[in-house]
Amino acid sequence: MPDKAADHRLEQTLGRVLQIGVFTSAAVVGLGGVLLLASRAYVTPLLTSFTGVRAPLRSVPGILRGAAAFQPEALVQLGLVLLIATPLLRVVLSLFGFIRRRDWIYTTASLIVTGVLVAGLIGR
Repeated sequence: MPDKAADHRLEQTLGRVLQIGVFTSAAVVGLGGVLLLASRAYVTPLLTSFTGVRAPLRSVPGILRGAAAFQPEALVQLGLVLLIATPLLRVVLSLFGFIRRRDWIYTTASLIVTGVLVAGLIGR
């Protein structure tokens, strides 16, 4: 018989994780955006061609190094990485909750979803 109190606690925890993840990522993107605008206040953008993100900001370690150095572009990228990681964290926490409840059908489904998300993130 399912424990309704435990189910409610798990749902509350998962909801709080999503709230904190989205708020944190928005704050980091906002800070990076403000710093980016402040650092380029007098630069006229070249709108005839698109330049992608610099090579160091294409990997999580590069983003973390740049964010630690308070580079505006890296802060924006870090906020986006946090936004992407938030649902993944929710699925992983759900997985542990289902394992704890010994609900093997949902555990299996959560493992599959986690695998699909991780594979999508690493590009395999």
